[in-house]
Amino acid sequence: MSPSYKTFLLAICMVHSLSCCDKSNKETASKPLRKTQYAKVISPENNSTFALGDEIEFLIRPQQEGIEIDSITAQRESKNIFSFESNHTGVWKTKNQTVGSHAIILTIYLNNQTIERRIVNLKLLAKSAPQSLTYQLINSYPHDPTSYTQGLIMENGVLYESTGQQNESSVNHIDIQSGQQIKQFDLEPKYFGEGIAIKGDSLYMLTYRAQKGFIFDKNTLSPIDEFYYHNAEGWGLTTINDDTLVMSDGSHKLFFKDPNGFTDLRIVEVYDNHGPIDFLNELEYVNGKIFANRYLTDKIYMINPTNGQVEGVLDLSGILDLQNYHERIDVLNGIAYNKLTKTYYITGKWWPKLFEIEILNQEQVPI
Repeated sequence: MSPSYKTFLLAICMVHSLSCCDKSNKETASKPLRKTQYAKVISPENNSTFALGDEIEFLIRPQQEGIEIDSITAQRESKNIFSFESNHTGVWKTKNQTVGSHAIILTIYLNNQTIERRIVNLKLLAKSAPQSLTYQLINSYPHDPTSYTQGLIMENGVLYESTGQQNESSVNHIDIQSGQQIKQFDLEPKYFGEGIAIKGDSLYMLTYRAQKGFIFDKNTLSPIDEFYYHNAEGWGLTTINDDTLVMSDGSHKLFFKDPNGFTDLRIVEVYDNHGPIDFLNELEYVNGKIFANRYLTDKIYMINPTNGQVEGVLDLSGILDLQNYHERIDVLNGIAYNKLTKTYYITGKWWPKLFEIEILNQEQVPI
């Protein structure tokens, strides 16, 4: 073998070796090293479901010989929610929590100066099935069948109604006996009107997808101001405790809003004992509970505003009889409570009737 041929073979081997090395380095670089985990969450399993009020035991264990857990903290929304005992178990008492999704962040301090974090996602359902509510029909009144009802309020004998649809949206004072508008303010054609709520002398009104609302003088319906919100859609609105507005956006969440600036004060998910109740629409706050229409159904849900639990369901199927149907008629929507008579007014989108009812609990007691 000539010296030149030996040199040629040596060069080929070097190139092949470098190529293999480079390929190996690339494969190694493309596979990030997995960080050693010294502790493991034994229970509960991630994405587990419990009932509101359950006491959920958390158990953490070290996974390597010589590793010990010094301490553990558990937080939800940056607040400590329970502490761990010396055997690395802790109990989360959920009695005073809210239903819905909860991300529990565990911070684990180890004796090798390592700090590890785990996130355990849990869901809390309502602790029991909601009671079945019933109703007693008190009276019925004419309702404008051209009104696509979005919001309904009764205050001091005055019935307020907001309507939707492009180029048909308005806010109104309604004469109950005739169903006719006494006062009316029409929105610009580009706005699709939604729910309304009263705070003091101001009437707040949402719009569907403009992310913008309007404030009116409740007595004259003259525009006073405007406000904006981050929700992609506005649906229902009510007032709670005279200082907070509660908004729905078609999801299973209720948004508690500061009337000054309309920022979120808190968000509550709404669940029954099976899961989330979505399509929450028109809202009415009555005696510590929020009553909500559920879009595309004939049901009204009674919700605990503190924890989001559905406590009762009223089925109004059949309240509008067949002789009152017409081709344009749409779904049940609109709840107004009369504090003077302790009765409720309900109607629907393009309905020809407004109904006055008592709502009764399972013991047949008005609520």
